[in-house]
Amino acid sequence: MQSNYKKDKIHSYPASPRPRIPASPAVILCFKKASEFVQYGIMNFIKKFLSNAKTGLIVLFYAFKDKRTPIFSKIVILIAAAYIVLPVDLMPDVFFPVGFLDDLAVAPSLFYLVYKKLPAEVLTEAREKSYKTNKIINISIIVLLCVAAVMAAVILLGLFYLLYKLFF
Repeated sequence: MQSNYKKDKIHSYPASPRPRIPASPAVILCFKKASEFVQYGIMNFIKKFLSNAKTGLIVLFYAFKDKRTPIFSKIVILIAAAYIVLPVDLMPDVFFPVGFLDDLAVAPSLFYLVYKKLPAEVLTEAREKSYKTNKIINISIIVLLCVAAVMAAVILLGLFYLLYKLFF
């Protein structure tokens, strides 16, 4: 009679030389994001990141318009938006990769601070409004891309026509 190896084998592990330290939530989140990156690929990771960023910005827009939002949160939203748009930064945007990396570090940190300071009812109402708006924005982006593609095709055809008339 054959014995089942998995059932018969008794696992005994030696005692660990040092106690296990529980990981912090930031470390767990980091590894979760890294595993998503490896599992789904870079393009899907970037799409998900940009989708979450777009939704988050729409939520902040509606929270900014709400009268119940604290004045501190509104000021921080304005500072973060100005930091992204204005060329005066810790590292100027002229230095291509580094100039944009500081924008990607400072602005999300300020937005996170606002999220933590927003009242719960303002945040939930802003999220509900953002879900409705998100669908409209997606449709608008698709229409805008189609119009841009048609315009680019017309311009290219015009250029080809001009070149044809000039040389033939």
